[in-house]
Amino acid sequence: MVVRQKHYRDQLFIANKIISHHVEELQEINKQLERASGARDRFVVQASHELRTPLTSLRGIEQLTLRRLVREPHCLQTTPFCQQI
Repeated sequence: MVVRQKHYRDQLFIANKIISHHVEELQEINKQLERASGARDRFVVQASHELRTPLTSLRGIEQLTLRRLVREPHCLQTTPFCQQI
């Protein structure tokens, strides 16, 4: 009986060591994922800003062009730039 208990105790000790090792691995992976998530968030913010800036300019050009077309509909036939729109 004592031999069996020692055997079970040894198996529990080994199992606990294995579990502790896996916990440490998972904690390290979790830290890596948190860093990757932070990098992704920073990239999305930067990319969003970089895309928004030229899009704002294009919207402004579009609005000016549309206003001009409303005021001067004949420019559609006479101006090469307007014909490409």
